[in-house]
Amino acid sequence: MPAPVCGPDAKPEGQLTTSFLSICAKVKDNRILPQGFLPLTQRIEISRKLGADEKMAKESGPDEETARDPDYLTGGSDSLVYRVPLGDIKGTPAAVQATLYYQPTPPFYLQDRFCTSSSDDTNRLFYVAGKLDLSGTAAQDWKLRVVTSGPVSVP
Repeated sequence: MPAPVCGPDAKPEGQLTTSFLSICAKVKDNRILPQGFLPLTQRIEISRKLGADEKMAKESGPDEETARDPDYLTGGSDSLVYRVPLGDIKGTPAAVQATLYYQPTPPFYLQDRFCTSSSDDTNRLFYVAGKLDLSGTAAQDWKLRVVTSGPVSVP
């Protein structure tokens, strides 16, 4: 069986992982790049001055499909459009509101940690994640709100 080909041009194959020790190719790039993110040509120039090759510059940027998204040209934000058929809603809506919450540790990430490591740190994380009971505390149902549109009138 041939060894996997890894790097910025590798096709995603094999099992999915979130472990940085096992990642060979990007499956999906859904990062929001920072505002002012440098284009590939400038990243290549910096990589070469650091004694690295183009791979480092390519790895730090979005994949080709993501780079076609206009929001990725300048970085710093993303946008999406919700279309709600108003005819399907009973009554007349006065306003709509959208809120974005941050999920710091998604369940699939924890599952991957628990399946790929048996260290003391992983066992401690498994214990805490499985036994932590926040019922009746200030942290019960806690969510980190990143941003909200506030009420927006429906025309």
